[in-house]
Amino acid sequence: MIFLLTQIILACPTNAVCRDVSVPLVNGSASLKVQQWSYTEEDNIPIYFIAGGPGQSGVALAPYIAPLFARSKRDIIFYEPLGMNEDTEFSCSKASSLEEIFSQQKTTTQCVFSKDFSPVDYTSIQSAHHIEAIRRANGHEKIIVLGSSYGTRIAQLYAQEYPSAVSAMILDGALPIGEYIGNSKTAEEVLNLVLKDEGMTMLQSILVSLLHPIEIPNPFIEKTKSNLFIQRESFLLALHGALYRTSDQHALRNTLREIQEDNWVPFLSGVYKRIQEPYAPGLYLSVFCAEDWRMMCAENDSFFPFCQSITAECTNWPHVEMRYRKTKSIIPTLILQGSRDPVSSLQFAKDVKEQFPNGYMIAFLEEGHGVSMTTCGRAIVLSFLNRKKEEDLRIRPSCQSKIRIHSSDE
Repeated sequence: MIFLLTQIILACPTNAVCRDVSVPLVNGSASLKVQQWSYTEEDNIPIYFIAGGPGQSGVALAPYIAPLFARSKRDIIFYEPLGMNEDTEFSCSKASSLEEIFSQQKTTTQCVFSKDFSPVDYTSIQSAHHIEAIRRANGHEKIIVLGSSYGTRIAQLYAQEYPSAVSAMILDGALPIGEYIGNSKTAEEVLNLVLKDEGMTMLQSILVSLLHPIEIPNPFIEKTKSNLFIQRESFLLALHGALYRTSDQHALRNTLREIQEDNWVPFLSGVYKRIQEPYAPGLYLSVFCAEDWRMMCAENDSFFPFCQSITAECTNWPHVEMRYRKTKSIIPTLILQGSRDPVSSLQFAKDVKEQFPNGYMIAFLEEGHGVSMTTCGRAIVLSFLNRKKEEDLRIRPSCQSKIRIHSSDE
């Protein structure tokens, strides 16, 4: 799912080096945008950041993330995945209005494909090969891979394909190889944890009121009258987006209370803000339909209607089904997990830890998705990067009550 921290980059930042790097395709090659943010004059092993999504750009995230890890005293490399630009093999327009979101407009009807479109080029394993092309172009002998959310899948595949190039890995919100993005059970457990009994009672009341679509004014249209038709399914999908950020989780009960009082503005404001986040819907579908769709729809009794929504897209989207295998690795790995993460569960993190026993798995007790960007998360990442061999992680006293370190036998 989308890691919700972005800033749009229109030009190369003054404190970064920007270049285009050629990467291999099934037929030919393509050029990807790459940024290198330098925070050292020493020969330290650089960090390669892999964004989530699918459909998110590391280049768009770089101005926010790079300064957070400046104290690592390492170069940090960001890249824009294939499928983010208009000059690739397909062009899609994403939903940018509340009307489009709540009408459940299909992405597949908004895309134009070139005659050279090859679905395989956009799969996770090809992204791993693209990172290798970037590493070689940069002349880095070894790298540290930092994957976030869906980016953890690419990171693990890269480590499988090019183990000698990986000095260490950091996996934030890890997805085990063989698991799919968007587990409804995980999201429902987080929803219950966040809302508790009172909030769940309010939610059930709202869902009953949505057994038939309702019509409400669009609060963001002033000059012309525009109404939104909200259905139960589109409401639940929008509600899932409010579970990513910890701050949104804390506000969710009050938001539902406002809906019960016929004030939809706080809820719709959150939805509107999230749909402004830049991501590539075509890239999302290229990965999801190939690697996740079938597994997701094998799940029974889903509370969130993910399968219904994605099936309407994937039945029309060109894709080649992909399956990847798990392998064990001795690469030193730091696994960070929010206990209230609606995408990746604690069990997922434990499963990944079994694949990478030479490392640490740390749960953040009150956090949602994307914990490496929190104050304690960054401190733990820096401790992991700067520790000497065989040395334990040093945890700040102020962070110790907020986390739990899981051993391999838990």
